[in-house]
Amino acid sequence: MPFVIGMGAALLLTPVAMLLGRSVGLVDRPGDALKIHTREIPVLGGAAVVAAVAAATLAPDLGWPVAGVALATAVALVAGTVDDAAPLPPVVRVAAL
Repeated sequence: MPFVIGMGAALLLTPVAMLLGRSVGLVDRPGDALKIHTREIPVLGGAAVVAAVAAATLAPDLGWPVAGVALATAVALVAGTVDDAAPLPPVVRVAAL
C-alpha cells in the first residue's frame, strides 16, 4: 500500500511542482557547457518526490522511525532547494545530503 500511495502522490505532485517552479523562476537554464537541455527545466521536482515519500512514509504499518525519516527528508529538501536557487559549495551539499 505505501508504494501505491507514494506513486499516486508523485503522479499528482510532479506537474504541480513543474508549474510552481516555472512561475517562481526556479528553473535550470541552458547555455553552460555542462547543460545538455535546450530549454528551461523546472528544478522543484525534488520537492514533489519528497512529498510523495512523506505520504508513503506516513502510511500505517511501516515500522519506520517516522520522526527520523521526516527530519532527514526535511534537511535534504531544504539543502536541495537552496542549492537549486543559488549553488552551494560541494562540502555543504555533501554534509546536508
